Amino acid sequence: MPRFYSPSRTLSLTLASTMPKGLPEQGRSDFMSGRQALFALAQHLAPSGGKVLMPAWIAEGVYLPFQLAQWEIEFYDLDHLANPKWEQLALQIQSRQFDLVVLVHYFGQVRGINRMIGLAGEHTTILEDWAHAYPDQNWPAPQQGHWALFSPTKLIGTTDGAWLIGPTPLSAQREGAIKRQKWSYLLWQLLYLMASTMLSKGIPVRSLWKKLSGGSYARAYRQLIALTKHPLATSRLGKWLIKHTDHREVVKRRKIQAQYYERHLDNPHLQVLLHTEEEHTLLGFPIWVEDRDAFADYLSEYGIRGQYFTEKWWFSERTTAYEGAWQLMNHHYLLPIHQDYSPADIAHIVAIVNAYRS
Repeated sequence: MPRFYSPSRTLSLTLASTMPKGLPEQGRSDFMSGRQALFALAQHLAPSGGKVLMPAWIAEGVYLPFQLAQWEIEFYDLDHLANPKWEQLALQIQSRQFDLVVLVHYFGQVRGINRMIGLAGEHTTILEDWAHAYPDQNWPAPQQGHWALFSPTKLIGTTDGAWLIGPTPLSAQREGAIKRQKWSYLLWQLLYLMASTMLSKGIPVRSLWKKLSGGSYARAYRQLIALTKHPLATSRLGKWLIKHTDHREVVKRRKIQAQYYERHLDNPHLQVLLHTEEEHTLLGFPIWVEDRDAFADYLSEYGIRGQYFTEKWWFSERTTAYEGAWQLMNHHYLLPIHQDYSPADIAHIVAIVNAYRS
């Protein structure tokens, strides 16, 4: 059993060459990153800038592309389970016309898409952000005229890749003068994957792999931001890594681990943030914890690291107007789920979590 549990992506390759079941060919555009895909989408929908409505708790990778594309951005609030506050959202949509409304399927759970389409009306496009999930044969493809985005780099060991699915495929630009930036990004991403793989497998000199993993990830991220306005196609390296991933096992193992968490977590100091019986491939197992810093410190003593999203996830100057989203950002925590974990690994993590006392 490894001594260090982390959601960091690792290299885990197979000889077979496949793509995920449920991922359509028609209407799909493959980009290097999700933010590049969204910049291309913004340019496609309204080249001179449009109006977009998105959750107040939102990733920089969603916010920045629309800002750079000169779109006007407004926010809506969320409840404590990360669902839209539907009544408030309805009033916002009725009060003005939006070109696009973003629905984020936080943590990989489906969020009322039919209700969102009904509220938005026929003149507004919906973008479903599935970056926290992974496509499988049960994935509900976007309805006609709307869009969906997947970001496989958040769940599997690939240097790059994003799938944008919609009414029509969008063209990527030629790399041209940014070729050097592109390959710098891919190099740092590959180093990150190699270091995090060594770390997860308990290879000696852990401090070296941890330092290399953190440093290369930070450098790759800086390059990623710089490339936002340049929607490039998925690299040959990224395509190869994606095709040689065992997608069936990724989906199967993540679902099994989520089910184990749901059935065996038993701690009155934690609240599970699942809201639906529907099964999707989760990024991590979501819980609400009152003192997140204390909880994270407790887990780190046992070599366990989960995820939470705060840095570069808030862009509104107001917090009281979006109190639900603000509280969710400050109290959510994702227990680690990873296709490399064994059943014994997850059982070990659950035992540690159940022993936590606030």
